[in-house]
Amino acid sequence: MILDKTMHGKLLIFLFLWAVSVNGWALSDTGNISITKLASWNSGTIFVNTNEQKTTNPAGCSITDKYILSSSTPEMTKSMLLSAYIADEPINLVIYGDGCDQDRPLIVAVNFNK
Repeated sequence: MILDKTMHGKLLIFLFLWAVSVNGWALSDTGNISITKLASWNSGTIFVNTNEQKTTNPAGCSITDKYILSSSTPEMTKSMLLSAYIADEPINLVIYGDGCDQDRPLIVAVNFNK
């Protein structure tokens, strides 16, 4: 099938808009929040409770009482979470939007904002 220039242009615009909209749903951040509890399990996963009224949940996970940090998370990320907790400093969590871990929202990155 050969596309004329108009159809080809429309197709490119559609693909661009689709890619931007899909990518926009991939990650979501919490803004500056405080960590109220950290819990570590033998599996290496870490559960993170915060002071948020409503958990950021872009993937629509079924359990939203806390966030989860995968056992494969880099040590630097774990250290930043622990530092924020101990110092009682706000931190920004970046939550994965395309899936859950143990049915909970998954932290994929953390940021300190001043």
